[in-house]
Amino acid sequence: MIDNDGLKEQHEQEVSILTLQTRRPSFAVGVHQFASTFASSDGNGDGHGHGHGNGNGNGHGHGNDGQFYLNKHPLSPPLPPPLLPPPPRALHPPTSFEKSQVQLKSTSVTEDHTPTSGSNLLPASTLTHEPTATAKLLNENNLYKNPSDGKLATFMRSGSSFPILVLTHNRPHLLEKTLTSLLQVRGIHRDRIFIAQDGHNPAVLSVVRKFGLKVDIHENPKVNGPPWKVGAVKIARHYKWSFSRMFEVFDRETPAAIVVEDDLLFSPDFLEYFHAVAPLVESDPTLWAASSWNDNGFDYLVKDPHMLKRTGFFPGLGWCMTRTLWDELGPKWPNEHWDHWLRQPEQHQGREVVIPSMPRVYHNGIKGTFMDRKTHNAYFARIATNRDPLITWKIPWDYGGKSHRLDPNVGMAEGKSYRSRLEQMIKNPTTHHVMVLSELQSQNIADTTETIVLWINVNVNPRAGMPHNFKPIARFFGVWHEARRGAHRGVHEFWIHGGRCHVLLVNVHPSVGPGGFGVLRPSKVNIFRHDIFRGSTPLAKGAEGVVQGLGLVGFHEN
Repeated sequence: MIDNDGLKEQHEQEVSILTLQTRRPSFAVGVHQFASTFASSDGNGDGHGHGHGNGNGNGHGHGNDGQFYLNKHPLSPPLPPPLLPPPPRALHPPTSFEKSQVQLKSTSVTEDHTPTSGSNLLPASTLTHEPTATAKLLNENNLYKNPSDGKLATFMRSGSSFPILVLTHNRPHLLEKTLTSLLQVRGIHRDRIFIAQDGHNPAVLSVVRKFGLKVDIHENPKVNGPPWKVGAVKIARHYKWSFSRMFEVFDRETPAAIVVEDDLLFSPDFLEYFHAVAPLVESDPTLWAASSWNDNGFDYLVKDPHMLKRTGFFPGLGWCMTRTLWDELGPKWPNEHWDHWLRQPEQHQGREVVIPSMPRVYHNGIKGTFMDRKTHNAYFARIATNRDPLITWKIPWDYGGKSHRLDPNVGMAEGKSYRSRLEQMIKNPTTHHVMVLSELQSQNIADTTETIVLWINVNVNPRAGMPHNFKPIARFFGVWHEARRGAHRGVHEFWIHGGRCHVLLVNVHPSVGPGGFGVLRPSKVNIFRHDIFRGSTPLAKGAEGVVQGLGLVGFHEN
């Protein structure tokens, strides 16, 4: 489902983040181009956000725990031919992740929100979870010297893979595309896919049986109220029911499950990505989940398909729920707006989500409770999705892989290493700190410097009725209009000018909270207010340079 904070407000004003053009090349958008069956959704159907609910408040019955079906048909329809590999690229991940012992002080803020010196940046009190036993595996050389005793490691070392939980309701045409795409993912097996169907839609059940997959039917009780209310409640209920069935019925041994919805399409390395980041999720106490989605993963803002990021804003859309986390969240699961609930401090407790800079899923649904064509065109149509089958991940031997080490790109997403990298970028003498906004408009800036930093001062948690001052900044760069979405402790990281210029957008406002990077701002560097961006011409949103650099081919959809 798509249920975005502030989405109602976004609908009330013109969406100007993106200007969609006729088909143009992109290195990634259009996982739906993998095969002809992946044409863009026609928008038909009446499902709630991603297909949960029927738009009229009618329920599907009352009572039992659901019915369990297993279609034993041994064959499914032939799959489309695999994607041909692109030309080789000279793009290599780092050989080891950077380490730094730089000690910094945090930002305290005066009345005008100008950073001054203060106490430690990230006090231990902000982390409510102690390191797990497997944290010892992340040593100075990024080598695994001892087998892990973690639950994920033990499970994966036995040769098992995480099961895939697919939530669906009443959109069989989208479900068929999703399942066709999912079964092309490397390492996916039919017996590890579990369909959680909301209600008795016979067309949906027919699609599931055609693919020979396991399905469990949820009798979701009737909900009265406006469509958005009905959708929010039924979706939250269905998520809770589905996770319960996954961990209590479908697979009582798995320590984690990957949950997707019936309007997603997948990268070739979708499953490998989750297996590769499992050691980090299990060993880093500052993480609580992994997602395959990047809210700001637009084709004109991403470059490196190997890069991982961290965000405090839960993104959803293809993510991993561990059994341990479900034991924590399940008993208090909300009755509506489950993803908004996950973004509350009471739930995340300062923990973050690891995400790929270039998403591993593509959102293919256009109609739902919190989705329409305008929103999809603005925030989803140009999301980049890796479709290069040559991209692989190192998985350590004690997590069922063949490598003696953690993937270096995964290691770079470990909490201390991630912060160290950003600190070094900001402090590097070659980094350019923007003084005048017009500098960013010139293509010449990419010829003179590789990394630029722009400092802003924007409240990331405006109270109800207050203006969202991040919006003019978002329009300028082409990112989501919510300041917290996709950010790591106030920092948005992306590329501009066809991937030639690396940008750090650093927010110094006190609402960013502990761990902000404002203390690193050079004293004579400007802090940009939001009103400076009003009326400014947005940056060009071309991805041609990135396309040529990666040697990938794809198309945008109107």
